[in-house]
Amino acid sequence: MKIRICYHSETRNTRRVAEAMAVELGVTAESVDTAAASIETELLFLGGAVYAIYHGLHPALKSFIDGLEPEKVGRVALFRTGFSDEAIAAMSGLIRAKGIPVETESFGCKGRFLFFSLGHPGKDDLEAARAFARRSPPARKRSARGASPPRAGLARRMPFWPRAGSRCRGPWPSSRR
Repeated sequence: MKIRICYHSETRNTRRVAEAMAVELGVTAESVDTAAASIETELLFLGGAVYAIYHGLHPALKSFIDGLEPEKVGRVALFRTGFSDEAIAAMSGLIRAKGIPVETESFGCKGRFLFFSLGHPGKDDLEAARAFARRSPPARKRSARGASPPRAGLARRMPFWPRAGSRCRGPWPSSRR
């Protein structure tokens, strides 16, 4: 069964979610900037976010969706990061207009932007994304056959957060005086 994970990410939030899902399913997450839309796949996980500067989805994501061919894509499962589910509705509308079925369940979590939602997507968000990937019908078939995808290799990238064992208590003053 052919599974693909494609995403667009300006702030690395959606990329982190896509990589977590990819590790869980044993595939590679691809940016829509470099991924070919015309590759045949049974299940496409597609992720993005709404950007105020574009008044909706990023043009690269819209272009990728425009390139999808109904005869080559079995169905699409959507995921997003950000503050609202507008991205899911926008992607779903564009994909359904092409005649491609969209899974009823989608995944969404907050994404860090400037000083908003610091720490997101966090450990719990990424675990929820992995659980969403496991619940997809092809992933259930794969695990029923006994193939367990590798889980190692997901690097948590949070440059503003102190490393374990460091003396830094974080960006906020310590509560101990």
